[in-house]
Amino acid sequence: MNISEQYLPAYLRNSEKAIHAYSYNQPFARFLKNYFKENPKMGSRDRKIVSRYCYNYFRIGDFAKEHTFTDRVILAEYLCEKESVLVEKYSPELYSTIEKPISEKINILNRDSTYSFESVFPVDLKFSEEIDKKKFLEKQLVQPNLYLRAKQTKVGEIQMFFDKHSIAYSFKEPNTFVLDNRTSISHFREMKGNWEVQDLSSQQTFSFFPKLSNNEVWWDACAGSGGKSLMLLDAYPNLKLYLSDSRSSILKNLRKRFSEAGISADFHTHTLDLNKGVSFPENVTFDGLLLDVPCSGSGTWSRTPEMKLQFKKEDIYEYTTLQKNIVKNALPHLKKGGCLMYVTCSIFNAENESIADYICTEFNMSLDRKELIKGYENKADTMFVARFYK
Repeated sequence: MNISEQYLPAYLRNSEKAIHAYSYNQPFARFLKNYFKENPKMGSRDRKIVSRYCYNYFRIGDFAKEHTFTDRVILAEYLCEKESVLVEKYSPELYSTIEKPISEKINILNRDSTYSFESVFPVDLKFSEEIDKKKFLEKQLVQPNLYLRAKQTKVGEIQMFFDKHSIAYSFKEPNTFVLDNRTSISHFREMKGNWEVQDLSSQQTFSFFPKLSNNEVWWDACAGSGGKSLMLLDAYPNLKLYLSDSRSSILKNLRKRFSEAGISADFHTHTLDLNKGVSFPENVTFDGLLLDVPCSGSGTWSRTPEMKLQFKKEDIYEYTTLQKNIVKNALPHLKKGGCLMYVTCSIFNAENESIADYICTEFNMSLDRKELIKGYENKADTMFVARFYK
């Protein structure tokens, strides 16, 4: 990004003002959009630079917390970027090594001062068993890619569309498009319904599902916007689905999304708060149950780094209590021999392996497979998946 040195102090002041005005009660992207509307004097380039400085500041968590705001942004730019006018201007010695790998840059910083690199991720909770902590922490400084899942029958058409419009992408078999996270998809309207924005790790959960028959009935009990159900219906168009969420507004968006995707399958939506109970009659049972449960979202914090600064250690007990209640209230509606898919986008043991153990011991479920999808190895979110049978 071409930045004039004379404007650097103004960019730093505006970044600091934005961060101090942020109250952590909404995603920073949403806040920043409104903040820029309220400060219309900032042009397009100004907004891009302020956004970058803010996000890099959030990415380093509590790293070098005792330093000034300006010094921390300089360190954040050094760690997160391969090119920075800010670092070149104010710390030319660091700038000479800015293109080195993150691990080397950490070692360089520690020659003069001892920094705790673990403070990049300031939440002190036990990680899931399979996580390589060093790799995970380094990827906290990297923005994940933008991933699109194409309908299986539309892959070639989307490739031609991207080529025609000179949109840079790479392709992962069988139907995943990988784009730079800065790519604007607002002008893809003519292709709407042929693809879905869906993180790579979320797409990879499909391989954990058993092979389904078209006459099965499944319940997506924490459906959200329905991304995983859309993925299932692409592979099993005759699958019967019940979809529920505690938020009626989310289900309204889900129905709109299904309509745009041309879904003609037999599906029903229900507003249910599974923390309190289930309003289905007792005799309503399902062949399969998908619980993509509300969680800390810690596996997505490289995408939304502001979240790790608002999360408190004690919040984990609220999430795990909610997860246990959802399992307890949903499981009676799973048929004998039916499959339970338990999914989180968390990296914490308490929400992953510990809940898997709870499901086995409290409900006599048979654990068939569990795995951490290491999104930090693919510039994607990190997720946990466990498959059980009743």
